Order: sequence, then structure tokens, then C-alpha cells
Amino acid sequence: MIARRLGCALLSAATAVAVSVAPATADSAGYADSTADASVPSLVLATPDYQPAVWVPAAKSNYTVADRPNDYPVDMIVIHSVEGSYASAIKTFQDPNRHGSAHYVVSYTGQVTQMVAEKDIAWHAGNWDYNTRAIGIEHEGFASNGFPTKEYYGSARLAASICSRWGVPMDRNHVIGHNQVPDPDNPNLFGGSDHHWDPGPHWNWSGYLALAQSYAAALPSPPRMMLTATAFSGNGNATVRWQPARTCHNPIDSYVVVVQPGGTQITVTGTTTSASFTGLTNGVNYSFTVTAYNSDGHDSVGSNTVTPGPTCTGANLTANPSSSPAGGAVVFTATSSVCANPKYQFSIQDAKGNWVVQQPFGGNSWTWDSYGYAAGAHTIRVSANHPTGDPSQPEASAELTHSLTPFSMTDWHAVYDMSQAPTSWVSGRSQTFPVKVTNAGDVIWPSEGYGRVDLIIHFATVSGGSATRSKWLNLKGFSMPANLAPGKSVTFSVTIAGPTSSGSLVLEALMLKEHHFYFQQWQPVTVSVAAPDKTAGYDMSKAPTSWLAGQSQTFPVTVTNTSTYTWLATGYNRTLLDLHFMPIAGGAAKRSTWLTNQYFSLPANLAPGGKVTVNVAVTAPAKPGALVLEALMLKEHNFWFQQWAPVNATVASAVWAASYNLAGAPASWTAGQSNTVTVTVTNAGNITWPSTGSYRVDLELHFTTRTGGSVNQKYWLTNQAYSLPGDLAPGNSVTMTVTVKAPSSKGSMYLEVEMIKEHQFWFLQVASVPVTVS
Repeated sequence: MIARRLGCALLSAATAVAVSVAPATADSAGYADSTADASVPSLVLATPDYQPAVWVPAAKSNYTVADRPNDYPVDMIVIHSVEGSYASAIKTFQDPNRHGSAHYVVSYTGQVTQMVAEKDIAWHAGNWDYNTRAIGIEHEGFASNGFPTKEYYGSARLAASICSRWGVPMDRNHVIGHNQVPDPDNPNLFGGSDHHWDPGPHWNWSGYLALAQSYAAALPSPPRMMLTATAFSGNGNATVRWQPARTCHNPIDSYVVVVQPGGTQITVTGTTTSASFTGLTNGVNYSFTVTAYNSDGHDSVGSNTVTPGPTCTGANLTANPSSSPAGGAVVFTATSSVCANPKYQFSIQDAKGNWVVQQPFGGNSWTWDSYGYAAGAHTIRVSANHPTGDPSQPEASAELTHSLTPFSMTDWHAVYDMSQAPTSWVSGRSQTFPVKVTNAGDVIWPSEGYGRVDLIIHFATVSGGSATRSKWLNLKGFSMPANLAPGKSVTFSVTIAGPTSSGSLVLEALMLKEHHFYFQQWQPVTVSVAAPDKTAGYDMSKAPTSWLAGQSQTFPVTVTNTSTYTWLATGYNRTLLDLHFMPIAGGAAKRSTWLTNQYFSLPANLAPGGKVTVNVAVTAPAKPGALVLEALMLKEHNFWFQQWAPVNATVASAVWAASYNLAGAPASWTAGQSNTVTVTVTNAGNITWPSTGSYRVDLELHFTTRTGGSVNQKYWLTNQAYSLPGDLAPGNSVTMTVTVKAPSSKGSMYLEVEMIKEHQFWFLQVASVPVTVS
């Protein structure tokens, strides 16, 4: 059954929020449906984070599973307007192709639906950083209009609950509109990457926050610790630091820090965010738990593990080469004494005397890519710490001055061996071969970092290296396994696919210093690229030409292998049959117009000249009209075939309609009494009703004080669902005798019947009879 929950109670009119109404404008959130529809399609009932909410999960492709606050803190609420109806937002976030979602949707009446768990990251802000730290709330309506009082109430209660549970302050620095989210690619623009302006100028921020603050004041305010604590160790001691715990309104009274093993604890004030322990044993692994307390509760986080030990001394630094041309790679190696398994941090002094960290504490070597540095003397510093030492307090350090001579491209010289490159290729097909490259210059080639040196292999119509880049047809880069010193060679295993162009072409090798320059040497090989074998025959004579929107039909398609190679039925490069609806035929070149596409595997490998019949179950698109159903073969991960087979098809709108006969229903009932009721239901639409599965059609009976079907669910006193005995075709009827239980309430009311397509929608047709419950 569809999950149902009544909306939460509202405040009296004395605390109403003033709102205004203005004409609607364009849709800033991208929803096409602008109808104010209070019906809510729901999936499986789950326990929402906000208890008054209805749980309707968004499609899994529309959000990121996370573990907040363990991986990201939650410190913000982003307010959105749907630019459409409550129901349209819910439907949109259930669409797996939407790639967007919000944690909550609030209706005009204040009803709340949760669609993404608060621990997970909804995609709503158009800025990943804000998404990770925020809970998004969509509101039914339009940014160009005002919002109803009840909607403010429902949303403010939700925001207050978030404040209570997460400690997000109820102020304008932490509760913001979508229009305040920076564009991640241009910080001077706002509204996220798409520059939305919701919730718009009519959103009553002062009234909304006043409501949220008043609700929050009545809720608990337990501490909420963020992320993890960070510990560092010294010689027989350790220090642990943490981010301040947040609360909705009650301050933190104290923190208690416990070390294990040993169980020693230190208590500090609620404004302190660090604690130090002495008397620890060197070589023992210690971890810490930090717990924040106030009058409403407590919350804890753990720390990393640290191992106290003797501090490092006697740091030393060497360079290879001792001097070099500007632009080359220089390998610095560090050593130190006393400490076990030391870690090293490398820094370089800039022209103003500031030390700039180049490699944080880690391994004992660092490769300096000196491209972009001026000729002359440069000072490098290494700092040494034992493995879990405090990086802000180096235990030992050493400095070294390295001299750079002026940059020259003659220092960067490569020699290539392309003798084993294939000379015969097929467009779209990959081949693997070795390429040997020798560093014939005077500088070390770095294998990592922003300015690493990579091998570029590309097909082109003419040779000429980077000067003829406009003639390149494709390219692929390959990384070196390690730095390459002058005079040394490396052999790459290269895999690349032939280009889409065919004929006599050039396959060329060229080294690239990433983000800086191409080498002046290249090595071409003349190759012949054949057109791919993309031929197939189809028999689509059994394909239906009449369809209903969303309808599935099964029919046979016979395909013939007219190529010169065997089609594989399994594996990475298998050949598949694709069926798709589209406005105009045209094969893969028209893929942007495809409305659907479904793949079907071959039952077995198919040799050249062979035929196979595949029984396909194809589903029509939601869009009705005169369309084309097209068959097209695909060699997976390689290419689409050059032949296709279209069939003209008409897709009609699906009609889900019902009529009912409740004439035999008892008119008098006793409270809590069960009676049998006979109902005849007729399929008055044009599509067969399924009787099983997640999207089956069920009969639903309920007692209600107001007729009108699902739009008046809040007046329902009971509801019971009954499965059809079998699928029901258009025009057919079924008579069902079911047992119905009267409500505990007494008085005059109605017994009402309405069909439901589970997990999708209620039918628009209802039937009711007046009854008396005594």
C-alpha cells in the first residue's frame, strides 16, 4: 500500500506569517508540472529522520550515499522552491534520469515528504561543497509568488527539528536560500552552477526564522560532535584536538577526553577544544574518545591512533642532481636520527622569504619540478617528525640551497622506438604494442605531479608533432612508472583504438610535459586504417505498430550476421541487439533523439552468414504520437553498426480508469464490526491491470467523512486493500466479495472504493455509498 501520514498540527492564526501572491514565472528548479496536487505517490514506508514526514525514497542515482557527520559535517539548511507542485517534485526526484534531489519536500498545506536520508548527500545546491554540508528543503510553489502560511509552519517545524538533532543554528548564516549558494566555477555568481534564484523575493525570512527559533526553543538541544578528533604524539605524551560541538540553543557544559589503553580521563570546559596527556609509554598505540556534555545529552567522537616515541634529531637533505637547468626534475632525499620510521615534509622558500609546503609529512624523498622557477639559488627545507608527531611542530629540520641554470628546450630531448607499432588497423578496434622512449636530454623527467612527463600516442592525417595538432584524429596519454634520468629508457605498453577516419594515416609518438609544453621531437609511423565491418540484416516484420505509452510487448526480431567475423554473445566485446523508439529513423547518428533504448543479448555466438531470432520485450516511451521503433546492432565498447531497421509505430496515451458497483454494500454498521461487501469493478481504460508485482492494481475500500478519493485522505477513518484475482483486460469486469471492518468512530459517513496502482498513483474515479456506524 501507499504509505500515508496526516500533516503535522499548525500554530494558531495569531502567529501567522504574512505572505503575498504574485503571478508565476519561469521554472527555476526545472519541473514541468505546475499543478498544485496534494496527492503523494509513495514507495515503501520507512522511518524518516523527521518523524511527521512521509518517507518516499528518491532514485538511487539522484544522491550520494554518505555517513554524515562522520565523513562530512552538517552545518547548513538550503531553502528551495519547487517551481511546481508537491507531487511533481516527488515524481521528479524518483526519476533515475533526473540526477537531482532534496532531502525534504514541503507542500502548500505543510505536509512533509522525506526523499533522502539526512546522513546522505542530496544533489540540490549546484555546489558540491554546499551539498556535503547542507540539508535541502524544497517547497511547493514558485519563486515569483508568495507561499502559504501553513507551508511556512510545516517547514519551520522541520528546520527546528534539524536544529535540535544536528545543531544547525537558526540564523541567516546557516539557513540560506538557493540563490545564496556560490557558483563553484565562478564565486562572483550565485544560485549554484545553474544560477537559480529561488526561493525568491517573496520568501518571508524574518517570519520564517522567528517561527523556527520558537519551535526549536521547545525542543531538546543535545551536543553534536563533528567528524573526528585529531591526535598527535610526542616523547611520552600526546595531544588531542577537536572541532567545537554544536547545539541548537543549550551551550556545551564540558568535554571529557578518555585515552585507551589505561582509561585515564581529562575533563575540560565547554569552550576548550584540546587536551594533553603525559606519562604515556613510548611504542604503545593510543586512541582517544572525546565526549561533549550539556543538560540535554552527550555525543562522542573517536580519534586516530598515535604512538608516542623519541623525537627526531639530526635531519639531513641531499639533492640529485646537485644543480640543474630550470625546468628539470630534482630529487631531494632526507634522513634523520633517533626516531623510528620518521616522516618528512619538504618546503621551498619563495621570493618574499615565506616557506611554502611542497610535500606534506610522508616519504623521505620529493621530486621538485623546477619548471616555472627562475634561474638562480633556491632554498629547500626538510622537516622530520616521528610518525604521529604534530605537523605544526617539526622535531628536526635541515636546509639546502639548489642552483638552477637558465631554462632551454635543448635540455628536453626524446628518442622513440616505434618499430613494433602495427601498420594495419581497423577503425574503432584497439591494438596493443610496445613503445620505447629514451631521455636523450640533460634533465630528469618527472613521472608525477602537475608537470609530469607523459607519452602521447595519436593518429593524424599528417605528421609534424604538436605543430600539426589540428590534424590529429584521436590521442591517448600514458604515464611513466618512475622518474626518468638522462640517458635512461622506458618501454610503454600502449593500447589505442583506430580512429573513425579510414585510409592512409600517421600513427605518431610525442612526449608532453603536462600543462607546460610538447617536446620538439616526435616519431611517425605510416599506417593503413580500414573501415570497420559494421553490417547486419534485420527482420522486424513481427514488430507491433500500435502501442500504449509505457506498455510492454513481446515479439521476435531476426538478425543476420552479414559481416566477416563472428559475433560474440558474451564478454566485454559482445554484440547486442538494441531496440529504441525515436521521432525519425537514423541509427546511432540520431542517438540524441532516442526516447528509449533497450539491449538484448544473443543466445549464442553467431558466425558470419548466420541468423538468430531474439524474442524481445520492449517498453514504449511515455511520450505518445507517431514514432519509429528501430533495431540496431552494437558491438559493446567498440561501435554501433552502420545498418538499422525502422518500423513506423503509433504510441497512444495510456488510460487508467475504473467504474464500480457498490449497490450491495450494507448501509448500517456497528463500530469495529466486520462485514462482507461485494464490489464489481470494470476496467474502463485501455491497458490491462496487472494483479501481481510491485506496480499491481489493487482494490481499496475505506470509511471516510468526506468523499473525493485520495485527495481527501486526511478524512479517511480506515483503509483496506485487496488484490485482484487475476490480470484484468480493458472492458472486463471482476466481482469481489471482501471482508471490511468498520471504524471505531460512530456517526454518518461514507464507504468509498478507489483503485490504486501500487507505488505509483491512485485512480481518479471513486464510488461511495452513505453508511451509518453505531
